[in-house]
Amino acid sequence: MSAWNGQDSRWISCYPEDERARGQHGQGWGEYGHQPHAGPSDGWNRGGQYLERGATSFDPGPHHPPPRLANEPYFPNPHWSHNFAAPPAPTPQAYLDYGRPWVPPMPAYNPAFDHHFNPFSAPFVPFAPFHPTPPAFAPGGFSPSSSAAYERTGGDDGGARQRDDGRAAGSRDGQAPSSRGDNSDRPYRLHDRRDEPRVPLPRRSNSPARRRGESRSRSPEPYVAAPAPYGPDGEYVPPTRRVRKDVRSAPVVPPAETYLAASSLPSTTLPLDQPLDPLYLVMDLNQTLLARAKRDRTSSRWPIARPYLSTFLSYICTRNDDGSPRFEPIVYSSARAPNVLSMLAALQLVPPERATAYVAALPARSGARPPMYEPRPDEGDVLRMVFTRSMMGLSNADYHGDVETVKDLGRVWELLDFGREAFDAEVQQVADRKEQLEAAATSTEHRTASNAGSRTTAEEPMAPLEDAREELTGEAARVRHDQGPVRLKKKAKARFKQQLDEQGARRTLLLDDEASKAAQQPYSHLPVAPFLVHPIHFPPTPTAAFDSTNPVSALSLDPAHPPAQDCALLITITQLERARAESNVAGWVRAGGLDAMRDEARRALVEVDGPEVSEERVDQQLVEQGRAVCARLGIELRQEWDPAWREKLLRSRRRAGRAE
Repeated sequence: MSAWNGQDSRWISCYPEDERARGQHGQGWGEYGHQPHAGPSDGWNRGGQYLERGATSFDPGPHHPPPRLANEPYFPNPHWSHNFAAPPAPTPQAYLDYGRPWVPPMPAYNPAFDHHFNPFSAPFVPFAPFHPTPPAFAPGGFSPSSSAAYERTGGDDGGARQRDDGRAAGSRDGQAPSSRGDNSDRPYRLHDRRDEPRVPLPRRSNSPARRRGESRSRSPEPYVAAPAPYGPDGEYVPPTRRVRKDVRSAPVVPPAETYLAASSLPSTTLPLDQPLDPLYLVMDLNQTLLARAKRDRTSSRWPIARPYLSTFLSYICTRNDDGSPRFEPIVYSSARAPNVLSMLAALQLVPPERATAYVAALPARSGARPPMYEPRPDEGDVLRMVFTRSMMGLSNADYHGDVETVKDLGRVWELLDFGREAFDAEVQQVADRKEQLEAAATSTEHRTASNAGSRTTAEEPMAPLEDAREELTGEAARVRHDQGPVRLKKKAKARFKQQLDEQGARRTLLLDDEASKAAQQPYSHLPVAPFLVHPIHFPPTPTAAFDSTNPVSALSLDPAHPPAQDCALLITITQLERARAESNVAGWVRAGGLDAMRDEARRALVEVDGPEVSEERVDQQLVEQGRAVCARLGIELRQEWDPAWREKLLRSRRRAGRAE
């Protein structure tokens, strides 16, 4: 019950809880009257805020404060208790005039509600605008990241506050103040692990498998479920490529002018019955020939072989009737050398014994980069060369980071001694010039020997030659002439580079699923669809994978999974059979040779199926042509992985050698 007191113009209530919101002469009390707030305006406002505790009357005080901010719309949050519902700031005049208890203020106008003052009369609308308001006693504007909303006006102590129980402000249960920037007391609890009492960390494990910087005291990473391989309609959804963690520091070098000039030369189709130079096929491993569950040693020892991989490897390693090679297979992978050798041994491209010996000879935890693996055909190697990450010319940051790499075929051409004729000619010119200068120096010494007091050395005439030469980088820098490094002039070096790019562009193709890897030689790229497998489709890793002494082998996918029906390697066989008959494969690719093959297959299908031919139907036509090529060469068509393909190949080579 309450009554009107006409003497001092305020309500008098008989309920003790109404006294919680009293405001006399600018002095306002808190919930239990032990938190004073000085100032007439502040006392009025603080007293008015505690009306939501159950008061039925309100004392406006001697001064009515002007409104500071407009009323914020408020939607009750069911996750917060009603005791922590935010009051308006300032209190609406309608509640002051009629002395009604505090209720949530009027929200913003929403057409979904049938009444302006009763937002609960209409059903919940999920698209209704939500405006968060503070579940705290915050006067004025509220910002969750600002501590100004919680500041209180203090006395003469410069803002220092002391709680009634003797504990410091911002502390809980005798703990240290919060480590956050705002140490204010909130009417609700924000859980922060930094506010918890400090406990000694558990003893770290000495296992070398633990990565540096991890701690068991940290919360585990949240579990992120792999994307579903099938959509709502049951259609298969292929996975996406992973995103690199680091950014490449070195810029990508554009194609050289000599390479662009070589790729612009026209190509002619040669008859297959005449002898052809072998085609150097540089192949990628991951997502091109195989797939790995993880980028570690165990997954490298047991990769997933792409369908028809054993057929494809048998095709590129098959020789002509006269014993000459049709292709020179080269592996160029951006993975590190131990993982590359493990994958090659699993694919039987390298004898497992040699791969195991190479990995065992590498120094453990050494900063030095591993040496180059040298294939030996007499010991069962079928590759011409193996290029790993340590041979890509990366900086230390890019070598140890997860960055996008570019495969420069010029490094491969230097190791293959491309342009050797031009280099030998330039070296011979340097040697002839040196002999001429030495002869001139000897004759000058004989002519001036009779003159008294004259001194002539044989080294003086060599100074102009040494100044005019420049050191050649790459493979040529390791070639020595007369026990000294070979030096060439700029023009001689340019002629060597031109012949190097011309010879390499004519007979080299890079088989990779990413076009960015061939940024320096874009017209030597043979594209192939990426081989991506969902994590749930990977077969379980055998228990023998954790024993390094057991032999390794690639695995095959379950035929029921859609990636097991991939036929991209058969299309590649069709493209390679056409490309090896071209005199300049870079010029053939630049002139649209790959697109011309698809157009030719499409025209053949138009005569049978009609004018509407899909790209999938064109791919099937190219697959059939690849099957015909394998049948003509006597290569077994096998969709699943065949671990004995190399033994069959070497056995057929031995039979052909005995027949000759």
